[in-house]
Amino acid sequence: MKNESIKVGDKIYNIANGSCSLNDLSGYNATVAIIIGAGTVEDIHRNLSENPTVIKYSADGVEEWRRDNLVYTGKMKIDTEFPVRIDATTYSEVMDAVVIVEYRASNIQDEIMAQRVQMTGLNANINQLAAVTGVSVKAVASGQSLDELKEAKRAEVNAACGQTICNGITVELSTGFEHFSLSQTDQLNLFGLQAQIASGVTQIIYHADGQPCRFYPASDIALLIEKAMFHASYHTTYANSLRSWIDNVEAAEELQEIYYGADIPVEYQSDVLKAYLEQIAAMAGGENSEADT
Repeated sequence: MKNESIKVGDKIYNIANGSCSLNDLSGYNATVAIIIGAGTVEDIHRNLSENPTVIKYSADGVEEWRRDNLVYTGKMKIDTEFPVRIDATTYSEVMDAVVIVEYRASNIQDEIMAQRVQMTGLNANINQLAAVTGVSVKAVASGQSLDELKEAKRAEVNAACGQTICNGITVELSTGFEHFSLSQTDQLNLFGLQAQIASGVTQIIYHADGQPCRFYPASDIALLIEKAMFHASYHTTYANSLRSWIDNVEAAEELQEIYYGADIPVEYQSDVLKAYLEQIAAMAGGENSEADT
Protein backbone atom coordinates (compact mmCIF):
# COMPACT_ATOMS: atom_id res chain seq x y z
CA MET A 1 0.00 0.00 0.00
CA LYS A 2 1.30 3.43 -0.94
CA ASN A 3 1.25 6.62 1.10
CA GLU A 4 -0.93 9.64 0.60
CA SER A 5 0.93 12.85 -0.20
CA ILE A 6 0.72 16.63 -0.25
CA LYS A 7 2.35 19.16 -2.57
CA VAL A 8 3.60 22.44 -1.13
CA GLY A 9 5.34 24.76 -3.59
CA ASP A 10 7.20 22.50 -6.00
CA LYS A 11 7.85 19.75 -3.46
CA ILE A 12 5.75 16.63 -2.86
CA TYR A 13 5.85 15.01 0.58
CA ASN A 14 4.64 11.53 1.49
CA ILE A 15 2.44 11.70 4.56
CA ALA A 16 1.06 9.21 7.07
CA ASN A 17 -2.16 7.85 5.65
CA GLY A 18 -5.20 9.43 7.24
CA SER A 19 -3.10 12.05 9.05
CA CYS A 20 -4.08 15.08 6.97
CA SER A 21 -6.98 17.06 8.43
CA LEU A 22 -6.22 20.32 6.58
CA ASN A 23 -9.39 19.99 4.53
CA ASP A 24 -11.51 20.28 7.67
CA LEU A 25 -10.44 23.14 9.93
CA SER A 26 -13.63 23.03 11.98
CA GLY A 27 -11.44 23.32 15.06
CA TYR A 28 -9.65 26.17 13.28
CA ASN A 29 -6.21 24.52 13.58
CA ALA A 30 -5.29 21.26 11.85
CA THR A 31 -2.22 19.08 11.40
CA VAL A 32 -0.57 16.73 8.94
CA ALA A 33 2.19 14.17 9.58
CA ILE A 34 4.88 14.55 6.90
CA ILE A 35 7.28 11.63 6.47
CA ILE A 36 10.76 13.14 6.80
CA GLY A 37 12.43 10.63 4.48
CA ALA A 38 15.54 11.94 2.73
CA GLY A 39 14.69 15.57 3.49
CA THR A 40 15.39 17.62 6.57
CA VAL A 41 13.04 19.24 9.04
CA GLU A 42 14.66 22.61 8.32
CA ASP A 43 13.95 22.30 4.58
CA ILE A 44 10.36 21.26 5.23
CA HIS A 45 9.86 24.20 7.59
CA ARG A 46 11.34 26.66 5.07
CA ASN A 47 9.22 25.38 2.19
CA LEU A 48 5.99 25.42 4.19
CA SER A 49 6.75 28.95 5.41
CA GLU A 50 7.25 30.25 1.87
CA ASN A 51 4.35 28.52 0.06
CA PRO A 52 0.71 28.90 1.18
CA THR A 53 -0.92 26.49 -1.30
CA VAL A 54 -1.39 22.86 -0.27
CA ILE A 55 -2.55 20.14 -2.69
CA LYS A 56 -3.64 16.77 -1.29
CA TYR A 57 -3.23 13.51 -3.24
CA SER A 58 -4.62 10.07 -2.51
CA ALA A 59 -2.37 7.04 -2.14
CA ASP A 60 -2.96 6.41 -5.86
CA GLY A 61 -1.70 9.90 -6.77
CA VAL A 62 -5.12 11.37 -7.54
CA GLU A 63 -5.60 15.01 -6.57
CA GLU A 64 -8.32 15.20 -3.91
CA TRP A 65 -8.34 18.90 -3.07
CA ARG A 66 -6.24 22.04 -2.89
CA ARG A 67 -6.31 25.00 -0.51
CA ASP A 68 -4.69 28.41 -0.99
CA ASN A 69 -6.05 29.99 2.19
CA LEU A 70 -4.03 28.00 4.73
CA VAL A 71 -1.49 29.58 7.07
CA TYR A 72 1.42 27.50 8.34
CA THR A 73 1.77 28.30 12.06
CA GLY A 74 5.40 27.17 12.30
CA LYS A 75 4.54 24.68 15.04
CA MET A 76 6.23 21.29 14.53
CA LYS A 77 6.61 18.07 16.49
CA ILE A 78 8.91 15.21 15.53
CA ASP A 79 7.85 11.62 16.13
CA THR A 80 10.45 8.98 15.22
CA GLU A 81 8.01 6.05 15.49
CA PHE A 82 4.74 7.08 13.86
CA PRO A 83 2.33 4.71 12.04
CA VAL A 84 2.35 5.82 8.41
CA ARG A 85 0.46 3.00 6.66
CA ILE A 86 -0.71 -0.61 6.97
CA ASP A 87 1.44 -3.33 5.39
CA ALA A 88 -0.72 -5.09 2.80
CA THR A 89 0.91 -8.48 3.50
CA THR A 90 1.12 -8.61 7.27
CA TYR A 91 -1.66 -6.12 8.01
CA SER A 92 0.62 -4.56 10.58
CA GLU A 93 1.46 -0.90 11.04
CA VAL A 94 4.53 0.44 9.24
CA MET A 95 6.37 2.95 11.40
CA ASP A 96 8.51 5.86 10.19
CA ALA A 97 9.88 9.21 11.35
CA VAL A 98 7.52 12.12 10.75
CA VAL A 99 7.25 15.80 11.52
CA ILE A 100 3.75 16.83 12.53
CA VAL A 101 3.09 20.37 11.32
CA GLU A 102 0.20 22.68 12.09
CA TYR A 103 -1.88 24.93 9.83
CA ARG A 104 -4.74 27.32 10.47
CA ALA A 105 -7.25 29.10 8.27
CA SER A 106 -6.38 32.61 7.10
CA ASN A 107 -8.05 35.66 8.60
CA ILE A 108 -8.42 39.31 7.67
CA GLN A 109 -5.09 40.18 9.27
CA ASP A 110 -3.35 37.69 6.98
CA GLU A 111 -5.04 39.27 3.96
CA ILE A 112 -3.94 42.75 5.04
CA MET A 113 -0.38 41.52 5.61
CA ALA A 114 -0.33 39.88 2.17
CA GLN A 115 -1.42 43.17 0.61
CA ARG A 116 1.35 45.00 2.46
CA VAL A 117 3.95 42.52 1.24
CA GLN A 118 2.65 42.88 -2.30
CA MET A 119 2.80 46.68 -2.16
CA THR A 120 6.27 46.61 -0.58
CA GLY A 121 7.48 44.44 -3.46
CA LEU A 122 5.91 46.80 -5.98
CA ASN A 123 7.61 49.80 -4.38
CA ALA A 124 10.94 47.95 -4.43
CA ASN A 125 10.51 47.23 -8.15
CA ILE A 126 9.79 50.90 -8.80
CA ASN A 127 12.91 51.97 -6.91
CA GLN A 128 15.02 49.38 -8.74
CA LEU A 129 13.71 50.58 -12.09
CA ALA A 130 14.49 54.16 -11.12
CA ALA A 131 18.05 53.18 -10.20
CA VAL A 132 18.58 51.41 -13.54
CA THR A 133 17.03 54.09 -15.74
CA GLY A 134 18.12 57.12 -13.72
CA VAL A 135 14.55 58.41 -13.86
CA SER A 136 13.05 58.79 -10.42
CA VAL A 137 9.42 58.89 -9.43
CA LYS A 138 9.90 62.49 -8.36
CA ALA A 139 11.22 63.43 -11.80
CA VAL A 140 8.28 61.81 -13.54
CA ALA A 141 5.84 63.58 -11.27
CA SER A 142 7.66 66.92 -11.22
CA GLY A 143 5.35 68.43 -13.80
CA GLN A 144 2.29 67.92 -11.60
CA SER A 145 1.08 70.08 -8.77
CA LEU A 146 0.64 68.67 -5.26
CA ASP A 147 -3.13 68.77 -5.70
CA GLU A 148 -2.87 66.78 -8.92
CA LEU A 149 -0.61 64.23 -7.25
CA LYS A 150 -3.06 63.91 -4.36
CA GLU A 151 -5.93 63.36 -6.78
CA ALA A 152 -3.95 60.62 -8.54
CA LYS A 153 -3.16 58.99 -5.19
CA ARG A 154 -6.85 59.11 -4.19
CA ALA A 155 -7.76 57.41 -7.47
CA GLU A 156 -5.13 54.74 -6.75
CA VAL A 157 -6.60 54.14 -3.28
CA ASN A 158 -10.15 54.01 -4.62
CA ALA A 159 -9.19 51.45 -7.25
CA ALA A 160 -7.29 49.30 -4.75
CA CYS A 161 -10.15 49.43 -2.26
CA GLY A 162 -12.74 48.49 -4.88
CA GLN A 163 -10.62 45.62 -6.20
CA THR A 164 -9.90 44.31 -2.70
CA ILE A 165 -13.59 44.26 -1.85
CA CYS A 166 -14.49 42.62 -5.17
CA ASN A 167 -11.84 39.95 -4.64
CA GLY A 168 -14.10 38.70 -1.87
CA ILE A 169 -13.60 36.41 1.08
CA THR A 170 -13.03 32.79 1.99
CA VAL A 171 -15.45 31.59 4.65
CA GLU A 172 -15.65 28.37 6.64
CA LEU A 173 -19.21 27.09 6.24
CA SER A 174 -20.79 23.83 7.33
CA THR A 175 -19.49 22.24 4.11
CA GLY A 176 -15.92 23.51 4.55
CA PHE A 177 -14.02 26.50 3.19
CA GLU A 178 -15.49 28.27 0.16
CA HIS A 179 -14.56 31.49 -1.62
CA PHE A 180 -17.09 34.17 -2.59
CA SER A 181 -16.38 37.23 -4.71
CA LEU A 182 -18.04 40.50 -3.68
CA SER A 183 -18.61 42.66 -6.72
CA GLN A 184 -21.41 45.21 -6.35
CA THR A 185 -23.80 42.76 -8.00
CA ASP A 186 -22.65 39.97 -5.67
CA GLN A 187 -23.18 42.22 -2.65
CA LEU A 188 -26.68 43.20 -3.77
CA ASN A 189 -27.61 39.56 -4.40
CA LEU A 190 -26.11 38.39 -1.14
CA PHE A 191 -27.50 41.09 1.11
CA GLY A 192 -30.89 40.65 -0.55
CA LEU A 193 -31.00 37.14 0.91
CA GLN A 194 -31.43 38.62 4.39
CA ALA A 195 -35.16 38.90 3.69
CA GLN A 196 -35.34 35.13 3.13
CA ILE A 197 -33.48 34.47 6.37
CA ALA A 198 -35.80 36.83 8.26
CA SER A 199 -38.84 35.04 6.82
CA GLY A 200 -37.66 31.72 8.21
CA VAL A 201 -36.46 30.00 5.03
CA THR A 202 -34.09 27.21 6.07
CA GLN A 203 -32.48 26.38 2.69
CA ILE A 204 -31.25 29.25 0.51
CA ILE A 205 -29.96 29.12 -3.06
CA TYR A 206 -26.53 30.67 -3.66
CA HIS A 207 -23.17 29.78 -5.20
CA ALA A 208 -19.46 30.01 -4.42
CA ASP A 209 -16.96 31.23 -7.02
CA GLY A 210 -16.88 28.96 -10.06
CA GLN A 211 -19.51 26.66 -8.57
CA PRO A 212 -23.11 25.98 -9.59
CA CYS A 213 -25.97 27.24 -7.45
CA ARG A 214 -26.98 24.94 -4.64
CA PHE A 215 -28.91 24.98 -1.39
CA TYR A 216 -27.12 26.36 1.67
CA PRO A 217 -28.42 26.21 5.23
CA ALA A 218 -29.73 29.61 6.30
CA SER A 219 -27.12 29.68 9.07
CA ASP A 220 -24.34 29.44 6.44
CA ILE A 221 -25.76 32.33 4.44
CA ALA A 222 -26.18 34.41 7.60
CA LEU A 223 -22.52 33.84 8.47
CA LEU A 224 -21.45 34.64 4.91
CA ILE A 225 -23.42 37.91 4.99
CA GLU A 226 -21.86 38.84 8.33
CA LYS A 227 -18.33 38.22 7.02
CA ALA A 228 -19.06 40.00 3.72
CA MET A 229 -20.44 43.07 5.48
CA PHE A 230 -17.40 43.21 7.75
CA HIS A 231 -15.04 42.85 4.77
CA ALA A 232 -16.71 45.58 2.70
CA SER A 233 -17.21 47.95 5.63
CA TYR A 234 -13.67 47.55 6.97
CA HIS A 235 -12.01 48.25 3.62
CA THR A 236 -14.31 51.20 2.91
CA THR A 237 -13.47 52.65 6.34
CA TYR A 238 -9.75 51.99 5.87
CA ALA A 239 -9.78 53.73 2.46
CA ASN A 240 -11.57 56.75 3.92
CA SER A 241 -8.84 57.17 6.55
CA LEU A 242 -6.18 56.66 3.90
CA ARG A 243 -7.69 59.53 1.92
CA SER A 244 -7.67 61.65 5.07
CA TRP A 245 -3.93 61.01 5.32
CA ILE A 246 -3.53 62.04 1.67
CA ASP A 247 -5.50 65.26 2.28
CA ASN A 248 -3.08 66.29 5.04
CA VAL A 249 0.14 65.66 3.13
CA GLU A 250 2.17 68.83 2.62
CA ALA A 251 4.91 67.58 0.26
CA ALA A 252 4.91 65.34 -2.81
CA GLU A 253 7.59 63.12 -1.27
CA GLU A 254 5.24 62.18 1.56
CA LEU A 255 2.77 60.68 -0.90
CA GLN A 256 5.28 57.94 -1.70
CA GLU A 257 4.76 56.58 1.82
CA ILE A 258 1.05 56.12 1.19
CA TYR A 259 -0.25 52.94 -0.45
CA TYR A 260 -3.14 50.55 0.08
CA GLY A 261 -2.19 48.30 2.98
CA ALA A 262 0.08 50.83 4.71
CA ASP A 263 -0.24 51.45 8.46
CA ILE A 264 -2.18 54.71 8.79
CA PRO A 265 -0.83 57.14 11.42
CA VAL A 266 -3.17 57.31 14.40
CA GLU A 267 -3.97 60.98 13.83
CA TYR A 268 -5.59 60.13 10.49
CA GLN A 269 -7.50 57.07 11.69
CA SER A 270 -11.23 57.60 12.11
CA ASP A 271 -12.91 56.41 15.30
CA VAL A 272 -14.60 53.68 13.28
CA LEU A 273 -11.28 52.44 11.87
CA LYS A 274 -9.77 52.42 15.36
CA ALA A 275 -12.70 50.30 16.54
CA TYR A 276 -12.21 47.89 13.62
CA LEU A 277 -8.49 47.57 14.31
CA GLU A 278 -9.19 46.86 17.98
CA GLN A 279 -11.74 44.22 16.96
CA ILE A 280 -9.29 42.59 14.53
CA ALA A 281 -6.54 42.58 17.16
CA ALA A 282 -8.93 41.00 19.67
CA MET A 283 -9.95 38.33 17.16
CA ALA A 284 -6.32 37.54 16.40
CA GLY A 285 -5.54 37.37 20.10
CA GLY A 286 -8.36 34.94 20.69
CA GLU A 287 -7.22 32.74 17.83
CA ASN A 288 -3.68 32.68 19.14
CA SER A 289 -4.96 31.78 22.62
CA GLU A 290 -6.91 28.87 21.17
CA ALA A 291 -3.87 27.71 19.26
CA ASP A 292 -1.80 27.67 22.45
CA THR A 293 -4.28 25.62 24.45
